[in-house]
Amino acid sequence: MRNVIIKRNKSFVGCLAKLKVYIEDYTYGETKIGGVPCRKLGTLKNGEEKAFLIPDNAAKIYVIADSLSKNFCNEFYNLPEGQYDIYLSGQCRYNPASGNAFRFDGITDESVLKNRKKGTKIGIVVLIIAVIVGFIIGFIPSFVNNDGDAKQFRCEEMQITLTDEFMKVPVADFDACFANEDIVVLVIRDDFSVMDGLENYTLQEYGELSLEVNELADVSEVKQNNGIMYYDYEAENTEENNTYYYYATIFKSEDAFWTIQFAVLTEEVEQYMPQIIEYSETITFNE
Repeated sequence: MRNVIIKRNKSFVGCLAKLKVYIEDYTYGETKIGGVPCRKLGTLKNGEEKAFLIPDNAAKIYVIADSLSKNFCNEFYNLPEGQYDIYLSGQCRYNPASGNAFRFDGITDESVLKNRKKGTKIGIVVLIIAVIVGFIIGFIPSFVNNDGDAKQFRCEEMQITLTDEFMKVPVADFDACFANEDIVVLVIRDDFSVMDGLENYTLQEYGELSLEVNELADVSEVKQNNGIMYYDYEAENTEENNTYYYYATIFKSEDAFWTIQFAVLTEEVEQYMPQIIEYSETITFNE
């Protein structure tokens, strides 16, 4: 037997979720990930380093977020046969289409890269289906009121007023997601406990840290609109051949920082931006 030591680098992306670590096991497998029988080794918290006891044979080791998204929000590493301990590191990377999946550092293995691409493609389909379902459910009431009635949505102590054309949909590694046929609202809550001294950060400092962690510092900056701090950026979806615009607003409640992003197709920004700004101005917190 030997150990595989995995270091989960601290990151604001998916910071509140415990990741689950599995190993390929055709004898005692308890679940399947991408069709491969796997046995659970344990969990990894944000910033945690942990050793897992594994056999000497070659096998895949998987890191997933949860059982619902395991077939597209996953990462594996091909462990070679041997008796020596193996050290790996990685972190959750920002990509809503892949559920902000964990990624091992320094990967060049083509099978792993292919799996990442496949997972992103499946994740896009899941997200699109969720939005379509939300549209269908909201479409019937729209015959009565084409503009949609105001409706309040909640996540922990945060409230936002959208319309009844939106519905809450589950998306891995986000604390909440609300969507209609045109706009997706993605909510991330970063509790102060995820990093020492975080409670002392200003909105400006937190926004700059978020840009750095999500590798956006070279393409965006923290700005202010009507008293609301935000940053914005575009992300290309190569599978869909579309580009999406993200308007990421930043807030601070009593116990956490919040990033509440509004995503639309880039070509529709001008059409929906006034509505997005209106929605962002309704965000409040119950302390």
